[in-house]
Amino acid sequence: MTIRVALIGTGNCGSLALKQLVNDARFDLTGVWVSSDVKVGKDAGELAGLNVTTGVAATNDLDAIIAAKPDCIVYCAMGDTRLAKAMADIAASSPRVSTSWARRPACCSTRGR
Repeated sequence: MTIRVALIGTGNCGSLALKQLVNDARFDLTGVWVSSDVKVGKDAGELAGLNVTTGVAATNDLDAIIAAKPDCIVYCAMGDTRLAKAMADIAASSPRVSTSWARRPACCSTRGR
């Protein structure tokens, strides 16, 4: 049984996660969200820097990502785009949510910045 996964963010961290999601048979990539209009419509394989076509086109429509009903969402967007409301919407859409900041060490606190 494959795990249906959507990815949000294709930058430094997201592109590495995307490579794994595309190459690993345990995962079924349901969608890729991007913040850049230049990336909208590009195939996930291209965004991952792989020489494969996945048939999954990047979108900037978060509702479309959620509507695909992934089992989980890997959230790799930049810190300045991690809005509380967006995270609440994502958490409400999927039983499993992973973020790159879910377990932020004390040394990386953003307080006072």
